[in-house]
Amino acid sequence: MTIEDRVRQVLATAVADEPPLRNAPLERTLRRRGRRPALVGTVAVVVVLALVVALAALRGPGRPVVGPTATPAAPPSTIPTTGWPAFQDRDNNLRLRHPPGWTVRRGPLGTELVPPEYASSQPGRAKYAVLVAAFPGFYLSSYDWRTATRGQLPGGQAYLHVVGYPDLAPDEDPPPPPATAPGRRFAAYMVDLGRFCSAEPRRFCGAHALRVAVYDANARAFDRYRSHLETIVRSVSPLRPAPSSTDDAGRPACQPGQWRLDPSKGLSGGGRRLVTSGTVRYRGGPACFLRATVRMTLERDGRPLPVAGSPASATVQGLLPEDDQRRLNRVGVHDTPLMWQLAVDEWCNRELAGATLRVQADGGGGYEHELPEPGRQPARPGDCRDRGRPASLAGLP
Repeated sequence: MTIEDRVRQVLATAVADEPPLRNAPLERTLRRRGRRPALVGTVAVVVVLALVVALAALRGPGRPVVGPTATPAAPPSTIPTTGWPAFQDRDNNLRLRHPPGWTVRRGPLGTELVPPEYASSQPGRAKYAVLVAAFPGFYLSSYDWRTATRGQLPGGQAYLHVVGYPDLAPDEDPPPPPATAPGRRFAAYMVDLGRFCSAEPRRFCGAHALRVAVYDANARAFDRYRSHLETIVRSVSPLRPAPSSTDDAGRPACQPGQWRLDPSKGLSGGGRRLVTSGTVRYRGGPACFLRATVRMTLERDGRPLPVAGSPASATVQGLLPEDDQRRLNRVGVHDTPLMWQLAVDEWCNRELAGATLRVQADGGGGYEHELPEPGRQPARPGDCRDRGRPASLAGLP
């Protein structure tokens, strides 16, 4: 299943019960403000189209991913929260604070926190609004993780942070920080809310995530309220204690016969990037905790090719059988802590012609893909050519 297909599947099951867009990077939301629909009820349709573009086209070098040995940092902020009102979502075990005088209202993408000068705008139409949505699922299930910052909030919750520029051309790379590009702004934090039982819109016990985001914002307003956004995120805390989504829950380690890699999503992407992704399939046995490392290499005639980042790896950990994706799909949850992604950038380079992508996990089997011929992208047409840039491999999480 392609990334675009996955977005459609998530939206199809989420619109009725969840905040209208679940786990959705809207880096290219509503390409021009003047083209927005006049009716708020049509916003979600445009967003769905933008999602397909954004997930496949998040681009280029940006903020580096915090490595596994680096010390994760909390979002910087110098604003004290004394006197800030609290927003609470008891169903999703969430509390955070927002600046005094801001309007709290329901919008098409979740709860909106709106500064006073934009309070008269229609929901979904403010030049700047912080959108808050909590939902079942794993926080690392979306956004371009190679152009993101990962860290921990003061309360210990893990997060992923991305910044984007909707006005950039599809093939234009954003400038490296601290520089910024002209035009509108996009920013999102995805936070691990932990493992607990939520009540609404339906009871679900398992991993939960929080999205705090600013979409399609006016550049002046975005820069003015950047510290406010960071402070709002730093204030996130649970109403009741909850272990992280990847906590072992005191369970014994899973044995090799209890699980296997499930590569059912195959290859997706096109242009300059290919992604293979999948989950772990539960095969049976007692409840257990799984920590597994998935490795990917590019080979020819059984020998590894000298590609930057090879072998790439992705480490997943979670509970079985609870985090088995097939089980989660039956209750309408499409993200699991046992999800992984491995990517090949600049796969159209001549030296990779005829290469085999091999994916393996100790005790969990493996599989392989032949790289498609340039011009035969697996998901969508794209500009597939050797641009003279080195190929590389990378993995998530």
